[in-house]
Amino acid sequence: MDVSEQRYVDLFNAVNYFAFGTLWKIQNSLWKMVVNGFVSKDDSDFHPAVSLGREKLTSLYQSVPMLLGSHSHKKGFPIHNFSHARERAASFFKIKPYFVNAVDATGSNPRIKRNDYKPRLEQEEISELKKLLAEKGIRYDD
Repeated sequence: MDVSEQRYVDLFNAVNYFAFGTLWKIQNSLWKMVVNGFVSKDDSDFHPAVSLGREKLTSLYQSVPMLLGSHSHKKGFPIHNFSHARERAASFFKIKPYFVNAVDATGSNPRIKRNDYKPRLEQEEISELKKLLAEKGIRYDD
C-alpha cells in the first residue's frame, strides 16, 4: 500500500470505527446485495447491524462482518434501546455474519451509517454476544 492510500485508510479509521459491538444502520439495498432472499418494502430504508469487526481496518477494500437485525422478527440475539423509537422494545439479530464492504460508509449518501442513538453495545451485551458466537462456533475479529 502506498503512502497516500495509507493516509486515507488512517483517515477512514478515524471517522468509521468498526470495532466489535459497534452498532450501525445499513441501507436495505446493500442488505439485498449480501443477504440471499432479503426482502424490503423500501430499498432506501435501513436495517440495524452489529459489527463483529476489528477496531481498525487495514485496507479500503476490506469487508466487515455484521449481524443483520430486525425490529419485527423476534428470533436471535436481542439488543435493547437500538433506537429512540424502540426504547423499550428489542431488536433481534440473526447469528449469522454477513460481510459488507466498509467503503459503503463513505460518500455523500453512505449506505452504512453509525447508529447515533446507541453507538455501541453495553459491556454485558458484548459478553453475552461473544458467548453466543462461541457456542455457535462463529469466529469474529475482536
